[in-house]
Amino acid sequence: MQPSGRFPANSPRKGGDHVPIWPQTGLAKASRLAIAQELKGHLAFDDPSVFRRLKLDRVPNDVVDQCWESMRNNPTILSAKAKLEEIARAAAGKKEEVDLPPGDDDSPSTGSQSSTNKTADEVKMYGPLRAIFQFIEGFDSSQLGFESTLKNSFQSTDRVQLKSDGTTYGFPKSSPDFTLLDMMDGIDRDRSGSYAAMWRHQSAFCEVKPADNQGPKYVSANQTRGVKAVVSQAADYARLHLSARPFQLFSVCLFIFGSGFCVGIFDREGVIFSPIHGIWRDPKVFIRVVRAMTHHLSAQDLGRDSTVSMLSKKEQAEWIAQLKKFKMPFAASEDYPCFRIGGVPCFGSRDLITIGTPIWTSLSFLGRGSSVWIVGDRYTGLPFIMKNSWRKSNRISESEVYGAFKGFHPALAKFEIGGDVVLRPAYMSVRNLRGLAVSPSDIQQSPTDTILHRLLLSSFGRPIINWETYKELLQGIRDAVSALHAPEAKVSPTHVAHEYLWDQGVLHRDVSAGNVLLSQKFAQATGLSDPPTTGFLMDVEFAHFKEATYDKTTKTAIPPIRRPGGYMTERTERTRVDFGQTVLRGGVMTGTAHFMATLLLHAMDEGITNFEHQPYHDLESFVYVLAYGLFGGIFLAGPKPSMAGIPKERLDKAKSYFRESFGRFNIRDIFRDRSGVFPLHPARQLQGHLPAPVSTLLYQLRGRVADQQQDPPRDVLTHRWFIRELEATIAVL
Repeated sequence: MQPSGRFPANSPRKGGDHVPIWPQTGLAKASRLAIAQELKGHLAFDDPSVFRRLKLDRVPNDVVDQCWESMRNNPTILSAKAKLEEIARAAAGKKEEVDLPPGDDDSPSTGSQSSTNKTADEVKMYGPLRAIFQFIEGFDSSQLGFESTLKNSFQSTDRVQLKSDGTTYGFPKSSPDFTLLDMMDGIDRDRSGSYAAMWRHQSAFCEVKPADNQGPKYVSANQTRGVKAVVSQAADYARLHLSARPFQLFSVCLFIFGSGFCVGIFDREGVIFSPIHGIWRDPKVFIRVVRAMTHHLSAQDLGRDSTVSMLSKKEQAEWIAQLKKFKMPFAASEDYPCFRIGGVPCFGSRDLITIGTPIWTSLSFLGRGSSVWIVGDRYTGLPFIMKNSWRKSNRISESEVYGAFKGFHPALAKFEIGGDVVLRPAYMSVRNLRGLAVSPSDIQQSPTDTILHRLLLSSFGRPIINWETYKELLQGIRDAVSALHAPEAKVSPTHVAHEYLWDQGVLHRDVSAGNVLLSQKFAQATGLSDPPTTGFLMDVEFAHFKEATYDKTTKTAIPPIRRPGGYMTERTERTRVDFGQTVLRGGVMTGTAHFMATLLLHAMDEGITNFEHQPYHDLESFVYVLAYGLFGGIFLAGPKPSMAGIPKERLDKAKSYFRESFGRFNIRDIFRDRSGVFPLHPARQLQGHLPAPVSTLLYQLRGRVADQQQDPPRDVLTHRWFIRELEATIAVL
């Protein structure tokens, strides 16, 4: 049975001149409430494996002993201890659960942070803790015959200006109480002693609370066994860390609460916490943890994918020069690191290196955590799009889904090769990262495991917000649903790319701004042909097969092919799999919430599990992708000449509509936003500065989406109508 699609009594079901702005508790707070719901059943406490993973045994016993002897009578440390104990005593009568900070910096991060979203007691802890961290970090172990380098340093949020690289929209301005800065990355300090750093420079972080009972684990018998606010707050920072720091597999947080502490490791399956210790009751354990995190743990020990390596400055300069030699249109910057990719056996002899910032990175915590990159082969100069994401082991991989399609469509990304990442002898999975693969049989994929998957596409693209003209943007959207102008199409030219899948009984189910790209054109000197379409659709991991049959596997030999420059590809074999009824590809398995159809969001909010996804749900997602691409191109990708002269008040209001539409993380908030077709609202504030045909198209789309949301749902948003209106608008631009 499908959900009725009925909205709350006060929900706007049709677009009108006035659409209410729903009251909010703060975007970050709503995000953390959603994360708390997501984390239920995914927490493990008192797990000794956490300290084993932190490799505390690397810290010599003599260094720990001597450091404590030096600390225990040091006036600065004694003063810091007294202040922390005073704060803890004052907080002793406070409730165990703490409220989330009010209005926790809803705005996306474009500049410096402040500590205004922290409680007064937390801020009071910064100075004493900073003194303790600095003493342990700076302890000279060379006098004991142990040389070590300061790799990371704990810095309080009032001393660090964390910024986003701008690779993903939605970073809040807030930051953790303490950031563990990667000191090997050449971060600059200003005259005031503060650091200007990017989120990607954060190796780990620390969250503090004033009372002993305000740690991650409930200590009172009469407390509800839910997810404590400090955990959801830290998980919120962890998801930002996982998104911003390239190829980060997990995130480490040091929790300090009163005089107690523990360490949590956040991964794609939840959080595992170490046993709780006392800073002054077990001072040597605390010294060992801090010293390990700052001196002994590598970037890989703290979560970076060990199958990926960051190029040195010299190697990066050589790679940038090589890209210029290949005359590639993709630019690598000296300011953003490049990474050499490994870990996938089927990639063969390709020597793949990333080019520039990622095209797309997910802000999710549990789930796929997708990132999309442009990579190049160092030997041939051939570029590819590489997708990096996590998948459940009991679901067919995205590479196998691509292999199941019949024929080829020029507006569907062209699959090259892909497979699960291997960290020999095990798969790169959460289970194996947690150290649960203890025997050869355990190395095999567990039915409940989450595995890292990596694939290459030979279609090349740019983010949907990086359009140069309004016409190019609309053509790109049109081409993700249509291939009318592509004579090379091997299907009927009247077919739609999205409809092409539907004709095979396949629904995409994850149309989002990260999956619709604008095609990249090449200079003639590269020897590469320009793509046949202006845009294309990718990411079929969530595709639903209406009639699956897993009774056939077809293998086709692919002979060597001569590439530009005389390079010959290797002989290989392509596999096509037809899926069976027992293969898990159905159910309400969908993608990015910000682009989901309204009725699907309603079903998720109501806990409806038998929702039947229809083509018009994907088409509604295309409308939101168009809105994100259009307004994101104006607000995120740099100034547009047509916006010159618009009153600041109107521009700020349009920006706030955009931020509220694509910056929320609570399903119910996003649902309420979509019921008013809110993503198209910035057009009203930009009236007269957008081309008239574009404004007319947005008005028509708003009406169709509102009609589509009626109860019962009306099939008014169709492939043919959508394409016809796009074509009509393109023709007059």
